[in-house]
Amino acid sequence: MKITKIIFFINIVIFTGCTPNNYEFEYETIITDTPANLEKLNSEYDDYNSDLPYPAGRQHIYFSSNRNSNGNNFDIVSKNIDISYHKEDDILNIAYTSDDYSSFQNKLFPIINTDNDEFGPYSYNGSQGLDYFFYANNDESDFNIKFVYTPRLDWGTYDAQERLYGPFSLNLINSDYDDLYPTINQDRTKLYFVSRSQISPNFCN
Repeated sequence: MKITKIIFFINIVIFTGCTPNNYEFEYETIITDTPANLEKLNSEYDDYNSDLPYPAGRQHIYFSSNRNSNGNNFDIVSKNIDISYHKEDDILNIAYTSDDYSSFQNKLFPIINTDNDEFGPYSYNGSQGLDYFFYANNDESDFNIKFVYTPRLDWGTYDAQERLYGPFSLNLINSDYDDLYPTINQDRTKLYFVSRSQISPNFCN
């Protein structure tokens, strides 16, 4: 079985000094009776590892797909969707919008996608006005967690500079084995991810 690691951010330089926001979110879990096939997101190839957006307004949903290579290597791709939940009627609406990429995506994908595999996209709104985009790829033989970051006000504002920094490798947590699927807990104190570093490198799912 895969091993999930927990890393405390006090040891991660890029996040030191970040003070958690003084608010909390409360979520109500919605479980449908049967799975819904999001047909307009899916392709004839493999599509998975989605980074689900908040269920409100127009959002980009990021996921891994090998559609760009006709079934070979996986890239991070995205689709635009509108999500709304009507509590009184208990209805979750998902509408599909255009497939056009935003200026952010047009700059992001060329610097993170390679001829190898990219899995596990995870977008994170950090403190100090920075947004992060995490993922993992195997361009160094094993999978390593990487990220890019950008000033939040660099996009969609007047005279926006549209700066993207990275990709950077999380060397403090990456090992000689596969490390991927990062996610950050709500109070920003822990980074969870999946790693093979504590099991045999010959292990197969």
